[in-house]
Amino acid sequence: MFDDTSLAQISPQIPVPQVPISPAQSPIPPGSTPTLPDGLVDQLLAFIYTSAHWLGGLIVQFLEHILPLQGSEKLVDPIGYLTILTIFLILTELAKKITWLVIIVGWVLIVVRIILEVK
Repeated sequence: MFDDTSLAQISPQIPVPQVPISPAQSPIPPGSTPTLPDGLVDQLLAFIYTSAHWLGGLIVQFLEHILPLQGSEKLVDPIGYLTILTIFLILTELAKKITWLVIIVGWVLIVVRIILEVK
């Protein structure tokens, strides 16, 4: 239907630069396995701590409006970590329920198919 010349006339061709990579320029040396970049675990832990501290601060601030708390700054991090763990548990329980639902529906459909094939 279309050949190369007609396609070239219909749509302009965009040149794609070719960058040759020699083995000397490779980011992974030959014979080695790729590893995580330095500081990735530290960055992940810092993110978790920052999130926990931020969430804990919000919850403590909310509680201070309701209750007269003394020394509430000591509760920011523990409340934040417990909040993150609670969210994680809620999400895993939800995923578990969805997985069971998919498994039950799958078995029901298999049984229905077997019953229909027998008749």
